[in-house]
Amino acid sequence: MIDILIRAYNESIWLPQLFRSLDKQKGGKIRNILLLDNVSNDNPEKAIEQFPDLNIIYKKYEKEYFPGEMLNFGISFMKDLIQEESIYSDHLCILSAHCFFHKDDSLLKLYNHIKKIPKCRSGYGRQVPMTISDPQAIRDLVLLYPKENRLISKSPAFNNAYSLIKYDALEENLFDNETTNLEDIIWAQNELKKGFKITVRVLLR
Repeated sequence: MIDILIRAYNESIWLPQLFRSLDKQKGGKIRNILLLDNVSNDNPEKAIEQFPDLNIIYKKYEKEYFPGEMLNFGISFMKDLIQEESIYSDHLCILSAHCFFHKDDSLLKLYNHIKKIPKCRSGYGRQVPMTISDPQAIRDLVLLYPKENRLISKSPAFNNAYSLIKYDALEENLFDNETTNLEDIIWAQNELKKGFKITVRVLLR
């Protein structure tokens, strides 16, 4: 089973699209969805009402924003939650609120792909620009996310705008609490130092 952690700040305009894409994901593996809100002023909790069939939990993060610390707060909440339930989730998918799945089998493909690779317990998806994206964003995304699948074992790379991580990995390796950016690259560096690999696969906007 897969839990979902969505990090949000004033991105409510994107949430219906994200929730629709989650609702369409094949495989029936999604269990709990945490919408973690960094005190937005656009009422992100209202988007949840449109999706009663999704098990969405809304929680505010009201401390000073550090990306890794906020993620760790959400990860801790999800760990405590699954300990209280009879069905165990073995992976956590981290998403930014402005992203959504491009295809209805994206999450399942990444999940199955990670499980097939020895010494791999995490992966992330490409981000694909939309037609409404500005030219600089399109250029940056094309350069950062080439089309081919990759297996990372040396130079650290990661993207927690859409990532899937085994809970076992998060027991050993959390995000840096104090950095103001690149918390995902620091996480990847520590994961590689432990002898694990990271995969890059599938499409996401």
